Amino acid sequence: MGLDRGLLLTKGVATGTTIVFLAILHEYLTPGFTWGRLAVFSIFGGSVVLAAYGIVRERPYVGASGVCLLLLGGIGIPTVLGIFTLPTAGVLFFATLVIANRQKSS
Repeated sequence: MGLDRGLLLTKGVATGTTIVFLAILHEYLTPGFTWGRLAVFSIFGGSVVLAAYGIVRERPYVGASGVCLLLLGGIGIPTVLGIFTLPTAGVLFFATLVIANRQKSS
C-alpha cells in the first residue's frame, strides 16, 4: 500500500517546520544560557517534536496534543518566541487536520 503525494508532502512540511523551529530555539538559547530559559525552551521543543511525531506516525490525537501544548506555551508564557510559535503551531495544526481527514475518509 503506497503513500500518496499529498500525505508525503504533509509529513515533509511538518518535519521541516519542526527542524526549523528547533534551530530557532537553539539560536535563541545560545547567547544567554540560563536554566529557566532552558526549561521554557524544552517545553516548546518537546511539544513540537510530539506534534511532528503524531503527524509522521499518522496519529492525529498525538499531533493535536502537541499543537495544543505549543499553543498553551506560546500564549501562556510571554517570550520573544511568540512570533515563531504561532505560525509553527498553525502549520502543524493544518498537517494534523490533513492526517485526521485522511483517516476519516479511509
